[in-house]
Amino acid sequence: MQVFLVCVCLTGLVLAIPHNFELPKLKDDGVHWALLVAGSNGWMNYRHQADVCHAYQVLKNHGLPDERIIVMMVDDIANNEENPQPGVIINQPDGPDVYQGVPKDYTGLRDVTPDVFLDVLQGESKKVKGKGSGKVINSGPNDHIFVNFVDHGAPNLIAFGQKFLHSKDLMKVLKEMHQEQKFAKLVFYLESCESGSMFKTLLPKDINILALSASNSSQSSYACYFDKKRKTYLGDVFSVMWLQDSDKENLNSETIQDQFKITKKKTNTSHVMEFGDKSIGKMTVAEFQGNQQANNIVFPAPDPTIDAVKAEDVEMEVLRNLWLLSTDEVEKDQLMSQLSGLALKRSKIDKLVKEIISKTVDHDHQIVTSIMEDNVDLYNHDCYIQTVEYLRDTCHDLDLPNFQYSLRRLYAFVNLCERNKYSFATIKSAIDKTSKYKKRKMNQTKSHIPHYIHGTKSSHAKSSKTTDTTSKLTRPKSTTYGFNGRKRSTEEEDQKEDRKNEQSEITRLKTLTGKQKERIASLEALSGKENVLKDEIKTLEDRLQETDEKMEYYEKQLLLCNINPVSLESFHPLQETKGALLEIGNRTKVEVNKLKESIGEMNNKTKQVLIDLKTIGDELDNICPEDEMVPS
Repeated sequence: MQVFLVCVCLTGLVLAIPHNFELPKLKDDGVHWALLVAGSNGWMNYRHQADVCHAYQVLKNHGLPDERIIVMMVDDIANNEENPQPGVIINQPDGPDVYQGVPKDYTGLRDVTPDVFLDVLQGESKKVKGKGSGKVINSGPNDHIFVNFVDHGAPNLIAFGQKFLHSKDLMKVLKEMHQEQKFAKLVFYLESCESGSMFKTLLPKDINILALSASNSSQSSYACYFDKKRKTYLGDVFSVMWLQDSDKENLNSETIQDQFKITKKKTNTSHVMEFGDKSIGKMTVAEFQGNQQANNIVFPAPDPTIDAVKAEDVEMEVLRNLWLLSTDEVEKDQLMSQLSGLALKRSKIDKLVKEIISKTVDHDHQIVTSIMEDNVDLYNHDCYIQTVEYLRDTCHDLDLPNFQYSLRRLYAFVNLCERNKYSFATIKSAIDKTSKYKKRKMNQTKSHIPHYIHGTKSSHAKSSKTTDTTSKLTRPKSTTYGFNGRKRSTEEEDQKEDRKNEQSEITRLKTLTGKQKERIASLEALSGKENVLKDEIKTLEDRLQETDEKMEYYEKQLLLCNINPVSLESFHPLQETKGALLEIGNRTKVEVNKLKESIGEMNNKTKQVLIDLKTIGDELDNICPEDEMVPS
């Protein structure tokens, strides 16, 4: 007995009550159903499938049979080539394998979609025939349903695989299920950024549904537990908190409200919210997650908020952590290059969104500023749904729904739609104009200047020129009419008239060519000036990026000083003191501000050059349409 107690003390493990202990079943012979979903894919999203696999283990350990647990996940993590332990998924540092035994009901991008999810939830077995296991929530009026969904999100949507699950569509299905008496009570746990927006203005309080969200309607959710070996994050703060609570608590005595309060208090990274019928909170957790006492060993886990990061910053933080851990200079350079590329991509997305908004509101600076800063609730769902779907399909620079940073910028389109002044048609036009403008800007040296400065024309332009010149200089032999429509009596007169017209056309083109040369010289000068400015801006941006990274680096060192001064000795070979780090940090901030001011000035100069280029290009087009231009 003493040996047994010593083992328990040394390992810090908690033994649960024997597995054969079970409280009475649900009232009126109702049963439990559960639908667990991880909508994302890719190694960087490891944590989402880890959360869902852990949720399965919780339900299984508390007595829910596999036939009433449905799992949807792409299943590309456990045996991913990046996985140092093939076939194993963990949800906390040095934690147990949560992948073992998890049903593979719906896997792959083809079956893990919003439509399949909604069909499975409603029990539409015919609609999912031939997909996955074919299992659906075949619940009745006395049953309880537990839904756990983990994914990326944005205002009023979940970025479900390659598509969007919109709050309006989800709510329509939940209301129909209530009307059709497909459950007695339903509890929905949602982990995603801005997850509160899925329920805030839409979920009624009288349809027997309680929803808990990882964040409010405008916040990020947070990833946690960076793993050096796996080079990614293992969990999400909200999910890890409620899962670890369910692992160790007696669910037959703990209420949903108890679990909500515990999770809300411990999740200090975002505001955990509850919506809908809050009276369900008085019911026990066991009534949704299983009423059999778990017979599992609970492993102690570190606080998940210590290294928590916003979901949209995960990729950036992974690269930064790898850079800090690396001792290979070549590898560090590669990681820094990836960081710079990612930062540049984020900057371009910010500018792109602002540009679309600006074009929509006719470049009204005050309105643009308001839209970019506001965070309002969504009511005009049709406008917003059409807009984000169109952005996903046509605006590929945003990389929707894969790039979380872009998802976090969709709030601006909620603000835009809620002004009720700008229709989808207006917004669509702005998106189209922005896309065309970007293409024109990227190919600027191939439109007005292009074919002359580089001495070539596109094949289409050459063909056009040849065709048009021929039509003006040579009259088809088959006709008996001249250019002025007057009939010719002999072939000799026809030839004479042709030569006269040819000479006149050549004189005209020579005159235009002179004007072209003047404009081309101006274009070449401006183009050279633009290139110089771009080079200067690029140099400044590189310096800014380098300085930003330097500042981040010193801030991390300073943070280590604040946490544990001794750790600095082993972490940083230079062993700067806290005072020195503060001084360096302040100098770096001043340098960053100066660089930003310089870049702003350069951008203004470049904008003016672009305006001049366009003006002269338009003049050139007016002097000589493209189909009449000749090489200088």
